[in-house]
Order: sequence, then structure tokens, then C-alpha cells
Amino acid sequence: MGEMLRHMVSARISDLGHIKCSGNWMWAAKLPGEGARLYDAAVAMRELMIKLGIAVDGGKDSITMAAKWAMRQ
Repeated sequence: MGEMLRHMVSARISDLGHIKCSGNWMWAAKLPGEGARLYDAAVAMRELMIKLGIAVDGGKDSITMAAKWAMRQ
């Protein structure tokens, strides 16, 4: 949200309701506790976007970001 709002400063916007965003969830939700943090972040973003009158109309998730490997000695 912060990056999007920063980019909007220099744009000519007739109405905040005309803004549509693309969401990209880059979160390692498979790791312990991270699924709950992702949910909390999504709820907070939703509440802010509702207050601003801005919508997310597309995007992607990166739920598989967590990676584990075994180091060999």
C-alpha cells in the first residue's frame, strides 16, 4: 500500500474510486505462524482500501515461497 500511495502522488487522479490495484502476496505462509500473519496483513490492507475507496481487481500469490534444504558436510 505504501509503495502504491507513493506512486500516486505524481499521478493525475480524478477520483480514488477509479484506482484498481493488482495484489502480489509474497509471503512464506507455509512457515510456522506466517499463515496467521498473512491473514492479519490481508485484513489490514482490506480495511485501509475500503476507507480509501480503492479496489484490488487482480493479482497473484506466492504461497510457495518457503524453501528448505539440507546442507551436506
